[in-house]
Amino acid sequence: MRVKIFTLSLLLLLSSVATGYAQDATNGNCGENLTWVFSEEDGTLTISGTGAMDDWESVTDRPWASLLNDITAIMVENGVTTIGESAFFECVNLTDVITPLSVTSIGDFAFYGCSKLTSVKLGNGVKSVGMTAFSGCTGLTEIVIPDNVEKIAVAAFGQCTGLTSVTIGKSVVTIEYGGFSGCSNLTTITNLNPTPQNIGGYLNVFGKMESTPGPDLSRVTLYVVSEEAKTAYEAAPVWKDFKEVLCLPAYNGECGENLTWTFSEGTLTISGTGAMDDWDDPKEEAPEALPWLAYLEDITKVVIEEGVTSIGASAFGMCVNLVDVTIPNSVTEIGFAAFGMCSNLEEIAIPNTVDYIGGNAFALCASLTEITIPENVTSIEDGTFVWSGLTAITIPDKVTSIGMFAFGSCADLASVTLGESVEYLGYGAFAECAGLEAITIPDKVEVIDKGAF
Repeated sequence: MRVKIFTLSLLLLLSSVATGYAQDATNGNCGENLTWVFSEEDGTLTISGTGAMDDWESVTDRPWASLLNDITAIMVENGVTTIGESAFFECVNLTDVITPLSVTSIGDFAFYGCSKLTSVKLGNGVKSVGMTAFSGCTGLTEIVIPDNVEKIAVAAFGQCTGLTSVTIGKSVVTIEYGGFSGCSNLTTITNLNPTPQNIGGYLNVFGKMESTPGPDLSRVTLYVVSEEAKTAYEAAPVWKDFKEVLCLPAYNGECGENLTWTFSEGTLTISGTGAMDDWDDPKEEAPEALPWLAYLEDITKVVIEEGVTSIGASAFGMCVNLVDVTIPNSVTEIGFAAFGMCSNLEEIAIPNTVDYIGGNAFALCASLTEITIPENVTSIEDGTFVWSGLTAITIPDKVTSIGMFAFGSCADLASVTLGESVEYLGYGAFAECAGLEAITIPDKVEVIDKGAF
């Protein structure tokens, strides 16, 4: 089973911030307190501000209607609370979408017919997904429905013919008519609600849509969270027709060649020797589903025991209630997006044995106000602290480069001390740091890329 939790598409955050520096952008209003800007340079449409987006009954009334064929990525910034009805209807070249934690609802028809859309990352703040919101997104292969969503609306994912894997959040209690109709290639559903959802018959939820057949449930595997849930689903209408009902790994298992994990009373403990597996690594396919997927919102503490040498890519991403992390001196590497979107993490002590911290490692850690970067780190990767809550940062003397949007959109960052070895400041490295009024550039800096500040 392959369930990607934290997509590497988080890199979209990095490319899309650049729209604020485009010279030939088109822009306007799209809500009472929202604005939009389109970058012709990279095809990104960025929505900024606070509050709800407008709804559009007629798709021709959308302010970006003339740009539909040019939009390839959408960046919705934190503060936006809704995606408007029909907002991106038939943006046929759109490939990537990320919504921040502030977004609570996706409107009806919002992404209908976005046939090239391959990556959708819905923030955990989303509570409702509207009617046919993603219908006809034939390029979409997997979707994770956040835990706060209670209802999957009519035909929300209808005719997503490329969809093979679906994760249904633990709060979903209703799947309405045609929720996954026409999803003919569906092979895996991971259902995190221990109680079977209220759904219609086979033809309603999983049936054909227009001329497109629905999935053959006798070939679809259903994963659930416990033996009790397995018993309930095996007896429930429609769910009992699946090929098999299996339990997700329970409270312990393997997470590396010589590593094991256990989860108890909010604490996730990693034990053993050697490197942790990577999940959703940009360089290779994830070997399996994140083993503690079912407990992301329940994890409040992570204890990594001595002997573990690396923290895997996306290992603790979206553990939104994580507040306490212990990292031993045996760890030398923190992987890509390892703690991304841990929105309640306020502090973390990283030992000086760590010499590499991956891109997006602490992206969107909104409560993280301070951190000490280990003295042996030689580069700050792309987006490592983008959209974090940092107020001050000191770059160690061994660091020679600061990557693209490494500290981008850290609005509260007011103090930056650059180490004497820094030679390169990447595109947007400190972009949108509204609190940063002054910075001293070391003598060794050779390149300050476009929009670094």
